[in-house]
Amino acid sequence: PRFASWIILWVGYFKLRILKNKEVKSRKRLEDTIKNLNQGFALFDKKEKLVVCNEKYKKMYPPEQRNKLLGKRFSELWHTFKPSVACESKHQAVAKKSKISSEQRDSTDDKIPVEPYEITDRYGRVILIDNQLEKSGNRVIIFTDITPQKQAEKRLRHIASHDNLTGLPNRSYFIERLRSAIADSRRLNTKLAVIFFDLDNFKKVNDIYGHSGGDELLKGVAHRLRECIRENDTIARLGGDEFIGLFEHISTWKEVSTSVSRIIESLKSGVSIRNTRQIITTSIGISIFPDDGNNIDTLLTNADIACYHAKNMGRNNYQFFTEDLNKASDKQRQIENHLNHALNRDEFSLVYQPQLNFKTGYFSDTEALIRWKSPNLGELSAKDFIPFAESSGQMNALSRWTLLTACRELNSLNAQVKTAIKLTINTSLHELETENISQKIKDIIRLSKFSPSNIVIELNESIYPSDSLRAAKALQELSELGLSVSLDNFGRGSVSLKALEVSYITRIKISPSLTDEIENNPQQLRTVKAIIALAHTYSIQVIATGVERESQLRQLERLGCDGAQGHYIAPPLSFEALEQLYQTTAQQA
Repeated sequence: PRFASWIILWVGYFKLRILKNKEVKSRKRLEDTIKNLNQGFALFDKKEKLVVCNEKYKKMYPPEQRNKLLGKRFSELWHTFKPSVACESKHQAVAKKSKISSEQRDSTDDKIPVEPYEITDRYGRVILIDNQLEKSGNRVIIFTDITPQKQAEKRLRHIASHDNLTGLPNRSYFIERLRSAIADSRRLNTKLAVIFFDLDNFKKVNDIYGHSGGDELLKGVAHRLRECIRENDTIARLGGDEFIGLFEHISTWKEVSTSVSRIIESLKSGVSIRNTRQIITTSIGISIFPDDGNNIDTLLTNADIACYHAKNMGRNNYQFFTEDLNKASDKQRQIENHLNHALNRDEFSLVYQPQLNFKTGYFSDTEALIRWKSPNLGELSAKDFIPFAESSGQMNALSRWTLLTACRELNSLNAQVKTAIKLTINTSLHELETENISQKIKDIIRLSKFSPSNIVIELNESIYPSDSLRAAKALQELSELGLSVSLDNFGRGSVSLKALEVSYITRIKISPSLTDEIENNPQQLRTVKAIIALAHTYSIQVIATGVERESQLRQLERLGCDGAQGHYIAPPLSFEALEQLYQTTAQQA
């Protein structure tokens, strides 16, 4: 029996050793697991004393405190990870729903959220804290560093709400910002301004520098716009060369005018593109809340209308929205709607204004002018609808119809009067830059049998493409086909005199503003005389336009003009009236 007792005792001893070894190994595994956690971990016992924690938890505290944490009470450590005022506000809804027991209060009676919450620690990291009181009475706190996740979310929000090229807010961000600003303005009874920016002639920059140069310009413009606005104002990029601004809490229109003028002047000082200073101008439209609209759509529409008016006023200026502009915009929308079907419905016609040749005393040229007789809108001249034809993509078909019709009618007239009447046809920079105009004219010449040497392509001096390589190439190709090129309104704009050196320009038309008082204005007399002398130096013909009086006509003839055009000589005529005029002239000859 005694031996059996020893056996039992030894078996019990070895069992106890085995259990102790298992407990040690289990505890060691637990400690290793806690140590290797990606999160911070802390375990408080029933007496709310810290009994276990890992290094990631310790890093929540200053270095000098990290080795003194074990044994401290929860209430002593709570301040490190309790929600800040900001966090409490952010998680207010959660806190209200959470049940707070007496065990979940420290000595200061601060409420401990049951649900996970976020804090920002002393190092700027965003920490998610899960604070759980177990049934056993132990408290487990797990800290997770979610800074990378938050940074990724922030990047995604920025990408979704900002323009990738310029870094400015995008349209969706701006709309939300405007919605909030309108609500504030209603509550505070204040005004705000919506400002629409459209860069002038941005396409030329792309033609000269390519799209990468255009992108560089847009980034430079965005930087300038940010510099010019107040801290609480907003500038966003809508897309392309369009930007939009929001000025809040404005007191007077003058305040907006001052800010917008500062932007215009800043851009005029130039933006650097590939170490070259590029002068930039912009057309700006402004609408005011609540004067010009009390909702987002109306304010945006009216600012756009005002911007369009600024472009029509010569660009490089700003315009406030007015009700008159709104009426004009309604008419523009009607024009756009009816223009879509006008060509198919045969609503266009041509009139012709003859040009007097001083050398022969006869009409040697005629200019074709398009007119639109709409059943709904009445009769409209080209300036009323051509801009809409260009913007809606209908200009190609319209200009083709104009030139083909004019060539066919002039061919018929030339056959009757046994002479070669030259046809002057207007074109635009838009047409030169966006269409294969030389191929189109080749096709028309083939169809109409009209001689290319009797066609004069005319464009306004103000849009002469001195810096548009595509347009200049198109004009050169037309010259090589045998067509002549004429500059209209010469002397009114700022075109370089170097334009006269270009081989394909064979004619200029002097602006009526330089000849309207030429009989009595010595300054006009000297200016016109100088233009004629300079043009003749380059073998370029000079035609005076806007001639309204006999005395004016004679003075221009004495100065050496090659020809003249105007209502005194002949107004725009229908083709039938033009036939009659040339037939009468032919009989007199």
